[in-house]
Amino acid sequence: MLAPIILAMSHCERLGREKISPYFSAKKWSVYGVTCIITIHALGSYATTAFFLRSYENVMENWRSHHFWGHIACLVFYLVVSLLPTPPKPIPTQKTVTPVLESPKKATHGGEMATFITPEANEKASNIEFHKQVMKYS
Repeated sequence: MLAPIILAMSHCERLGREKISPYFSAKKWSVYGVTCIITIHALGSYATTAFFLRSYENVMENWRSHHFWGHIACLVFYLVVSLLPTPPKPIPTQKTVTPVLESPKKATHGGEMATFITPEANEKASNIEFHKQVMKYS
């Protein structure tokens, strides 16, 4: 009895987050954010009355006295928002990182070009390359 309304509320929340939220501010305390918080609390209190009333008859009497507004609100919200187009997601920009090198030396390793920043790494690469050349002709 309670599970369907909770599932409907959860699905409506996900649908709203996907289709409506991108058009508004991402801040929690914006007008849209406060409206969402109040709506979620109102629907949450509507749905959780079933826990306190403990019987089907009492729950139905309570919801009937509220004219099933929570059920109707979820249904209308779902129907209206599901008809809205999903906004396009922004394309993430790729950050290019340009290393700042004073005088990089290049050494080849297995056909690839590698750039070494520190002098110690350059020295080590030179030694490795030298030993590869020696082993190749030995």
